[in-house]
Amino acid sequence: MNNMEIIQEKKDLKKNLWSVKRVSIIAIFLALSAVGAMIKIPSPIGTIGLDSAPGYFCALAFGGVEGAIVIGIGHILSAAVCGFPLSIPIHVVIALAMMLWSLVYRWVA
Repeated sequence: MNNMEIIQEKKDLKKNLWSVKRVSIIAIFLALSAVGAMIKIPSPIGTIGLDSAPGYFCALAFGGVEGAIVIGIGHILSAAVCGFPLSIPIHVVIALAMMLWSLVYRWVA
């Protein structure tokens, strides 16, 4: 393989990384996650948000990275709707943990 073929393969890979289909799937599931963040189910210890369900479904159906993006941003949206009750840094850590668990969920399933 010469140098030009390697450069061409890198360009093709970069084009396929963020395709229109992938971005639109992420956007649709982010919208579902935002709607789920608005729905709160009261419980004795706080509220239960439905923001992670679209992310886990997206991880299962379309890939772990897509699901991780949806879950991470969805949790931040849900926390923003509530006013970041645990402070922003803790919610970022929780979002990162949820992203990791969606990748594990995709890997195991």
